[in-house]
Amino acid sequence: MFTHLYVQNIESKDLLERIGIKNCTITGDTRFDRVYEISQNRKNFELIEAFKGEQPMMVAGSTWKPDEEILFRYISKSDKTVKFIIVPHEIDPGNIERIVRLSDKATVKYSEADQATANNADVMIIDNIGMLSSLYAYANVAYIGGGFGKGIHNTLEAAVYGIPVIFGPKYEKFDEAKELIKRGAAFSIRGEEDFSSIARKLFIDNEFRKTTGEQALIYVKENVGATEKTLVNYEL
Repeated sequence: MFTHLYVQNIESKDLLERIGIKNCTITGDTRFDRVYEISQNRKNFELIEAFKGEQPMMVAGSTWKPDEEILFRYISKSDKTVKFIIVPHEIDPGNIERIVRLSDKATVKYSEADQATANNADVMIIDNIGMLSSLYAYANVAYIGGGFGKGIHNTLEAAVYGIPVIFGPKYEKFDEAKELIKRGAAFSIRGEEDFSSIARKLFIDNEFRKTTGEQALIYVKENVGATEKTLVNYEL
């Protein structure tokens, strides 16, 4: 009963054509448009600026327990030259307190922070919602949670800011994650040793970090425009 179908990629078009559906057009993935739009209108957070200062920083978004255990083992061994923001997928008070207890560094919850405590902390836990897509703008490296569970969360939210992305092993259902890895803009880890190795290299080697981040942004920009293509085709 559909007049026309707009699909993200050639694989989808081929599947439809194999069952006799010819009224389809490849226009791309509108999620690229959405994350790019958010990046151009992102929120600014004075507390995050105070927390980061002039230091490099990792933002770990939509994390779950297996992600957090790996992250905090690394954080425990890291020096004070790197700051860490943890944005858990679940922000109920019990889970937030569990995460705080994992840290042996100076740690502050966003809801309880002020300029002084933020500046002096090594780790900040975000205990509210609605900030993550803008927080990646402050990061030098991003970690995307979920890769040790059902699957990784949104990698494009971070990649749009031109930063390298790290995530767990369960990413095969996500074309954008596979393409980011192919381009050298993302790295999949299987455990603490993998994470420590790539995180250390990204923070120590500024040129490597810059190059990988640039590839992430190039990929996003190459795929912006699906919304307009869909609307133009629909009007025709």
